[in-house]
Amino acid sequence: MPFLELHALVQAALTWGEQWRGKRVVFMCDCQPVVFQCATMTSKDSDCQALLRQLSTTAGLCGFDFRAEHIPGATNTVADLLSRPDFSMAALRQLLPDARATPDVPVPMPRLDRM
Repeated sequence: MPFLELHALVQAALTWGEQWRGKRVVFMCDCQPVVFQCATMTSKDSDCQALLRQLSTTAGLCGFDFRAEHIPGATNTVADLLSRPDFSMAALRQLLPDARATPDVPVPMPRLDRM
C-alpha cells in the first residue's frame, strides 16, 4: 500500500507541480509509512525509494517545497471517495461543491529505472 500512496503523491506533483512554484505543499496522507518516508526521504523498498527521488526531483525542478502529514483514514473522505470503483461525481460534489466538472489530465509518469 505505501507504494500506491506514494505513487499518488508523485503523480500529483508531476501534474500540478508547475502551479505550486514558490509554494509549500502539504500532502495529507492516511498512510503513516509514507509520511515517515517523506520526512526522512528514505525507504528500504527500492521502488518507494525511486518514487521519493522522483518526488524530490519534481519539487526541485518545479520550485516547491513539500512535506506530508498524517490524516486518519476515517477522516480522509475525499481520497476515499475518489479511490472507490463505484466513484460518483454527485457524491464528490457534495463534499467539494467547487470541484471542476472535468478532471485534469495527469502528466505521464517517467520510467522508474534505478537512478
